[in-house]
Amino acid sequence: MTSTLRLSASLILMFCAVTASSANAQVRYGSIVVEVADQSGGAVPGADVTVTQTGTGLTRNGVSNAVGLATLTTLPPGSYQVKVSLSGFKEFVTSGVNVSEDSVVRVASVLEVGQLSDTVTV
Repeated sequence: MTSTLRLSASLILMFCAVTASSANAQVRYGSIVVEVADQSGGAVPGADVTVTQTGTGLTRNGVSNAVGLATLTTLPPGSYQVKVSLSGFKEFVTSGVNVSEDSVVRVASVLEVGQLSDTVTV
């Protein structure tokens, strides 16, 4: 009976260890992918992209790549403001971008020709 009790205790401990390690493997962050295009639909590389969590002020920065994409990862869940800017274009701003755990949120931004001091808010 003692060996059965030891075996049961060992199995319970192994189950707890496996459960705890799999809980740590869960993704607790999300991502925002910003698609940057001009008014004709062409990709805009080199645009500065800033996401700010509205509740905490946490800020992450990125730059759009050759195909006009900027990916910002490991973002805590919450609501974000997204800003896109590039010299020769009006600044693009959108708010209320909601990120949840293990999610990828896509934001389509269209840059209009103009002064950087001008802002297009969506």
